[in-house]
Amino acid sequence: MAGSIRLLGRNQWRTRLVAISVVNVVWSFTAVGTSGTAFPFGLSTYELLVGGSLLVLTPVFYHAMYRDAGGIRDGDGSWMPDRRVWVGGGVLFSLLGVVLYLNPLTHYVAAIYLTQRYRKTP
Repeated sequence: MAGSIRLLGRNQWRTRLVAISVVNVVWSFTAVGTSGTAFPFGLSTYELLVGGSLLVLTPVFYHAMYRDAGGIRDGDGSWMPDRRVWVGGGVLFSLLGVVLYLNPLTHYVAAIYLTQRYRKTP
């Protein structure tokens, strides 16, 4: 019973990682679509909604990654992800992405993390 509750908790955080990454991909396509205009000043209401929600969801993304990495460390697998490396490095990467591209680039961080997660956990 406790194992199934723990598994449910891990799936909850993994689902949030994927969902927020999808919002970031939508934002990326929106940014490419408006790159010929005065981006970011020529944004529509939809684009402002996606960009604003991504701005709010980026800290939630890293909280979910922190919790998911903790769940994996508590599990029986051989992979022990270091939270400081994954979350701290991801935050620095996202900050750099916001400064350079106005995009936190969480979809890249999620792709690398989730690939490692699936390859190294049972």
